[in-house]
Amino acid sequence: MDLVDSEIGRKIVERITLKNVKTNIGHDLCGMYCDFYLDGQKMGYLNDDGWGGEIDIVYDNDNCQKLFEYFLKENNVAQLLFEGKWSFMGSADKISFDSQVDSLITERVNLSEREKSEKKAQKECLKGIVIGNSQKYQIFGFRMPLKEIVEKYGAEGVLAIQNSYMRAKKASSTNAKSIVIRATSMPLCAPPYVKIQMSS
Repeated sequence: MDLVDSEIGRKIVERITLKNVKTNIGHDLCGMYCDFYLDGQKMGYLNDDGWGGEIDIVYDNDNCQKLFEYFLKENNVAQLLFEGKWSFMGSADKISFDSQVDSLITERVNLSEREKSEKKAQKECLKGIVIGNSQKYQIFGFRMPLKEIVEKYGAEGVLAIQNSYMRAKKASSTNAKSIVIRATSMPLCAPPYVKIQMSS
């Protein structure tokens, strides 16, 4: 379980902000660089060059390092990690500060990416049917926004879009439940003569 999957963990991760984020770098494209902030105050930077070995966590000064380590201890980050994916360590005390920082920053990057994807999916919901989840989804777009279809064709449009939704869901390659479409307060819909286009 990731930290962001619990309410407490998510609040901790959300206190961290990142700037100058560069991902997919290095030999195996798993490297990352970013400046990290705690409650709006710059703490330092993290550099994982993606070529193996330890990551570099460089604090702006000793006070920033002490403040961030206090933040980790005060919020029992090691224990939360241990209760999640880090139980293999045998004890929360064995999880180093650098490992905690790396985990928090990685979770912040992943949370930011998830939020961007969800925002994009919500925007796509205005003009088509979106099937999937925040990590993977398909868009079945229409020539006009769903709201306009409902306004123009009324109950007939609602029924047609609902039928198109059922066909799209059946044709979808994902088995995940669909993202809620908030184009209107009415059920999902589109006239059958509007061609469904799949996009990604």
